[in-house]
Amino acid sequence: MTELDAAQILFKKFSPAQMQAWAKQELSRGEVPSLDEYVSVYLRESIWSLQKAICDSVDKNRRTAVPSCHGAGKSFIASRVASSWLGRYPPGEAFVVTSAPSFPQVKAILWREIN
Repeated sequence: MTELDAAQILFKKFSPAQMQAWAKQELSRGEVPSLDEYVSVYLRESIWSLQKAICDSVDKNRRTAVPSCHGAGKSFIASRVASSWLGRYPPGEAFVVTSAPSFPQVKAILWREIN
């Protein structure tokens, strides 16, 4: 996914005016919002405690591993982390790589959640 793809996804959900207003508000604070703050405030979605812990780990660590069962919301939070990561930084400063055991899984599961 390119930055342009991520931008197109965000523009489908929010108007340019909404995105610009949010960006100005965040820049005036002088800091980048945490991932869980970005998901709850900007994307207006709720996450549960383990998903918040995943966001905190991604914010603080170079690598994050999430051992979990099926259907626990890993793909959901991974998609929000990816879009949040791209949305929190100016174009050209953020890069996200998505992976799974096979390309069809990336496309059918993770990219579907991102879209």
